Amino acid sequence: MERAFTLNELAAACDGLLLGTTGGGQTRIQELCTDSRLDLQDSLFVALVGERLDGHDYLAQAVENGAAALLVHNEILAKQWQTKLPVLLVEDTESALRAIARFYRDSLDLTVVAVTGSVGKTSTRDTIAQALRDQVVVHQTKANLNNMFGVPYTLLDTPLAAEVAVIECGMDHLGEIRDASLAAHPDITIITNIGTSHIENLGSRATILKAKAEILISQKSGGPLVINGEDPYLLQLAQ
Repeated sequence: MERAFTLNELAAACDGLLLGTTGGGQTRIQELCTDSRLDLQDSLFVALVGERLDGHDYLAQAVENGAAALLVHNEILAKQWQTKLPVLLVEDTESALRAIARFYRDSLDLTVVAVTGSVGKTSTRDTIAQALRDQVVVHQTKANLNNMFGVPYTLLDTPLAAEVAVIECGMDHLGEIRDASLAAHPDITIITNIGTSHIENLGSRATILKAKAEILISQKSGGPLVINGEDPYLLQLAQ
């Protein structure tokens, strides 16, 4: 983040309980980080739980590398570490990360364009960003950082000078794009098509349409939806 926030502000943003040393709520946080191996000065270490790793197992390393505070959802560990540094205790660290990303996004004077679809997301994202770059300062998703972790980190990486953010949103299960939408709070939404990618998880193109349409859950009121007019599934959505 290019704008620092106090732990009190971040606790309010993610509905967290701040534990720890007196005055810890005024600790200023410049970055959120999930890699305990990095230099974590002025950073809030977020203990995410993935398929293979649990960030709660790396709290000691994060503290050793200078973390200013910890974001956890393990109450026992929160109480263990609160005597050493401020700790934000939340119900779920992944949800808290998205909430903080939304808080940062909403603090900016920014137009967010969210792009999803079965195929063509990345090329559409890049084309939009390139077309706008001569007129405004554009921030966009890098590489394939379009999943449940990539979207909030793309938002948190938005420069203060950015005027437009083009955010790519991917998924392979229901609910993932809903979460991306809640973080991105898009002004404009683009859905490229409804194909068969991840149909092994979702069962049918009708369910894929439902999953992609979740991008509209948190779109700003009155914001435009741009669809592929030759896609019969998307035409159903438009109707």
